[in-house]
Amino acid sequence: MIVVLVDALRRDHLGLYGYDKPTSPFLDSMASNGLVFDDAWSQGSQTIFSTASMFSSQFFAPIAFVPTSRLSSTLTASVDERAETLKVLVSVAPAFPAVLSESGYHTAAFLNNPHHHRHSGFPDIFDEAFLLIDGEDFQSTKTLLHADGREMVRRAIEWLALREQSAQPYLIYLHLMDVHNPYRPPAEFEERFVTTVGTDRYQNAIPAKEDMPSAADLQFMMESYDAEIAYVDTLISDMHTAAEAIGSKPLVMVVTSDHGDEFLDHGGLGHGRTLEMELLRVPLIVFGDGITTRREEHLVRLVDVGPSLLEMAGVTIPQDWDGKPVFRSMPKSVEVTESIANYRRLMSLTTVDWHSVWDRGADTIVLYDRRDDPRGLIDVASASPDIVRIFRERFSSLARERAVMLRSLRESMDDLVNKLNSVQIGVETEEQLRALGYVD
Repeated sequence: MIVVLVDALRRDHLGLYGYDKPTSPFLDSMASNGLVFDDAWSQGSQTIFSTASMFSSQFFAPIAFVPTSRLSSTLTASVDERAETLKVLVSVAPAFPAVLSESGYHTAAFLNNPHHHRHSGFPDIFDEAFLLIDGEDFQSTKTLLHADGREMVRRAIEWLALREQSAQPYLIYLHLMDVHNPYRPPAEFEERFVTTVGTDRYQNAIPAKEDMPSAADLQFMMESYDAEIAYVDTLISDMHTAAEAIGSKPLVMVVTSDHGDEFLDHGGLGHGRTLEMELLRVPLIVFGDGITTRREEHLVRLVDVGPSLLEMAGVTIPQDWDGKPVFRSMPKSVEVTESIANYRRLMSLTTVDWHSVWDRGADTIVLYDRRDDPRGLIDVASASPDIVRIFRERFSSLARERAVMLRSLRESMDDLVNKLNSVQIGVETEEQLRALGYVD
């Protein structure tokens, strides 16, 4: 099994989802012989929350916000002095790589997002984790603080080749950052896609007036973004070709994303600040042995990835997971009807017909009719009071569920603090978080 997650990849910039530029020829070809989910949703608009939910199959990401005031000076010395917390994945529920490992799989992660640093909790859910981040298992030239996708794929193929004679099944998780800002595609792809002269004005925010990109800047950024997608498409092709050539075991490959990027769709750039559709609706493509060719229109979520892989492996699915297996067939006994996402004071709820965002701080609800407004640009909350009332009740119920999860995290805080105080995060990781726009 290979799970490839392309950081910040929008589904609507892929040919298999109707995009009119040749960004994804390999994925398009595999989609024609695989399983394509037309309505897949992430549980967060920032990597740490999205991937935590996917791995643990929990709508509310089990991320503990550890107060830096409780951490030792050896740790806080390399954390942004303005940061009040350090975010760490906690095993409130078993993560699907760990469940597969306990069932006889050899699991390996190739990580290059700084949120997945050595002490973030993410490497701990795999048998092996290769941290291709500056200062970890990778030394950069400072122009790029994480490994390029080609190096990521090379390392993964190398690992797979060493296991060629092993009868043990495996799981590879490959995280590719090449579509993430800053938009700097390789020259070959830049020549093919970038025709506009402009400036990359990327930021994870609604730009101030003086920072607002011009029409040319925006077009330049989108063309550069497309060029990066085309580059990653070739990397996924290389990974698939090598895995098929090396492995004698059945191969299943999953390609998805943690979130998209906004290009002023709702007035902002980047991701991680809102729960709008362009950030949460993600690609999800599955192909390989045992996968029936079909396009699935039903709503699915990233929390469904783990249960689906376990079902294919013949492994019992933990009862406390929120996700359902959807790769072989859509669940019959329990209908998949809603997707939930969470970020700071925001919570979103998506159904087949509606997408709603609740601002817990302001206690306001935005409502989009997905049937008439598939991009979520027209708020119909004031014209739909009965629907808003239904969503408000559901949001209140979800808030109570979230409170239970947070209480569990607080109860494990002492043990987590003791564990963290024995380790140290590298200053290079902090620099990379800032370079990617995650730290102000």
